[in-house]
Amino acid sequence: MSDSYTAREAARVIGRSERLVRQLVKTGRLEVVSTEPLRVSQESVHKERSSRRAKPEKKPEPSAAGITPEQLEQIVSRAVSVAIAEVMPRMLETRDAIELRMSAELAAARQEIELLRQELTQSKTPGLKLPPIGWPFRR
Repeated sequence: MSDSYTAREAARVIGRSERLVRQLVKTGRLEVVSTEPLRVSQESVHKERSSRRAKPEKKPEPSAAGITPEQLEQIVSRAVSVAIAEVMPRMLETRDAIELRMSAELAAARQEIELLRQELTQSKTPGLKLPPIGWPFRR
């Protein structure tokens, strides 16, 4: 039986799994020499291996517009640069507007805290003191 392979040996020769070898036997692409244990002819295994290797490698083809991948990369890079150049000023304006609004809200909150502090100190509650603004974060 030296002219045949077991399923495991055939899988090693083809470079695929034993499961695929059994599927190839079921579809008739590999010739069975015996079923118990499964053995397939060496000739059919080598034909299968050569048919799998004979497939030519695909080269990147130009797109329908005739553009190579390198040209497409350059086009996309330029488009991204233009988009960033257009969006960045708007982003900075938005950031500045938010910063102004937040600083105004912070100032209003500080005023309200100060008013509450004054009301508290004017009330007749001895011994109750509030920590200074920013405590404990102030260094």
